[in-house]
Amino acid sequence: DAWWYGLDPVTQSGVSPTPEQLQACPEDIAKLRERFLSEYWLKKAAGEELDSEASLGLLRDFYGAMTADVAERARRRPESDLVMSHAVLERRSRELVKRLLGGAAGQLAVVVLDAPRDVVSRRKRARLAAQAAEQGCASVEEFVLKFDSAHMSGKSAADRIAMLTEQGHVDMDSVAEEEEEAVHRVDVAEADTAEDVLRRVCECIAPWE
Repeated sequence: DAWWYGLDPVTQSGVSPTPEQLQACPEDIAKLRERFLSEYWLKKAAGEELDSEASLGLLRDFYGAMTADVAERARRRPESDLVMSHAVLERRSRELVKRLLGGAAGQLAVVVLDAPRDVVSRRKRARLAAQAAEQGCASVEEFVLKFDSAHMSGKSAADRIAMLTEQGHVDMDSVAEEEEEAVHRVDVAEADTAEDVLRRVCECIAPWE
């Protein structure tokens, strides 16, 4: 999320953007984020039928900008491994990302964190509460009402919280046989800590590396 809010995704990956930082987000990135959310993600989450050509054009624009940023950071840190914390749900999106990464695609491993929806929702609510406290807000409601985003414009605090925690769940496409070696699933349970999940991720990609 840091990248599409205009933050540095390496040094600010754990930062909750302030309203001032959101306002400072480069216009081209902010427009891509709003288009991706309103024209693709939220429609897909609602089960709406997407226009294949139009959505593919949007995905090209969005992932083109994202992978260009990744490639530049990889060029500056050739000794480092980079983690893109983003859900690439469709096979066509995974294939697109690989094409856009070019020669670096051979080093790409996709890890799917597979958690029950109620677990995801509770964790999102806990994260919102932590972010609200970090921003000095008296409540989560106060925090979400500060969001200046086109797809949330005019919505109540309750509606915004529902959008951020209950809605937006999209199931991933099935993995094709030829993708199986580079796509790894990690099950996440209620009791798992972040350290538990990270350990299992490292275990599943270690043989692949």
